[in-house]
Amino acid sequence: VAYARAHPGEVQTARDGRQLIIGGNSYYMVPTAERNKRAAAYYLEAVANGAMGVCPEEPELFARAGYSEAFKAEWQAAYGTPWVPPHTDVAARYRAERLKARLTVRQVDTILSAVAQQAPSVRRMLAVHSPITYSHWGIVMPHSELFRLPSVQEVIAQVWTGTARTPNRVAGVRAERTFELAYLEYSSIVCLLRGLGKPVWMLMDPVEDNPDRPMEDYRRNYAETLVASLLFPTADRFEV
Repeated sequence: VAYARAHPGEVQTARDGRQLIIGGNSYYMVPTAERNKRAAAYYLEAVANGAMGVCPEEPELFARAGYSEAFKAEWQAAYGTPWVPPHTDVAARYRAERLKARLTVRQVDTILSAVAQQAPSVRRMLAVHSPITYSHWGIVMPHSELFRLPSVQEVIAQVWTGTARTPNRVAGVRAERTFELAYLEYSSIVCLLRGLGKPVWMLMDPVEDNPDRPMEDYRRNYAETLVASLLFPTADRFEV
């Protein structure tokens, strides 16, 4: 948080100038090279203190972002041309989203490669939502590129009530379909990892980020995500 305040230009920023805030004083940041270096040091300190595994969680760049000074600098470095506002044309939008994908891959690989070099025996994991959720929520995530990184050894499929209850459209009807969407979410990650020899963990979260729902709601939706996860015979690892 202190680093975010010291470098306001690195906070992900939307077209209207609004900064993307997680909550309170926590921000979504552009993963610049300097931030990646600091993040790697954070994980290496944990390893030095005895951590047996590391797991970057939800390295997310939003589709509506791309207007901060840090992102403009990354654009210039990547393309060698002045930044173009992503909303101005299709080509600019495409280049912005591809750059976000590259920055995410660089961020994860910088952290996990540093850990692999210093402590090869430490487990290196990555926790991400499914391609379906990120599409629903307008977040850029290059799943296939990330999963194929040699530095990534295992993946946590972050599927739970909060993602699976996202209203979706079937036959023209938009509604919550927690069980069906949870199955598709787990499946999308399982299938992307097929043939890579990398274990997948199924997230099992009995509640969700919204604290205002009744317990019966949590229980029913948890049961639906749990049953969906059990329909994959190769899955034998669960993060509760």
